Amino acid sequence: MPCRPVHALCGTAVGVATFIALDDTKSENNLLQGAGMTVAGFFGGILPDIIEPAIHPHHRQFFHSFAILGGTGILLKALYEWQPETAAQKNVRRLLIAFCAGYGTHLLLDAMTPRSLPLVGCI
Repeated sequence: MPCRPVHALCGTAVGVATFIALDDTKSENNLLQGAGMTVAGFFGGILPDIIEPAIHPHHRQFFHSFAILGGTGILLKALYEWQPETAAQKNVRRLLIAFCAGYGTHLLLDAMTPRSLPLVGCI
């Protein structure tokens, strides 16, 4: 069963991978963008367990659900297709993509456990 260090590591790795995939070599502050996307992936990877702490076996509710995983996928697609006009918008887009990818990784890891994820959870 994935624990917080595994979720943090996977979220961080996805943040780095997202930076590499979206690398814009024309950008002046690649190092800063890479660091920001790495941190965004890290926080995305641990956020579900911050919102719904793993203090008992049935902690997975709404924010650990297939509904949120699907919503994250839809948001990722919309962010990927967004054509930002300013540098600030481009940076926000990259950070949000890395964050959502980290969050999605957390849910995918949890979905592969025997307890899996609820469809919607308790609202």
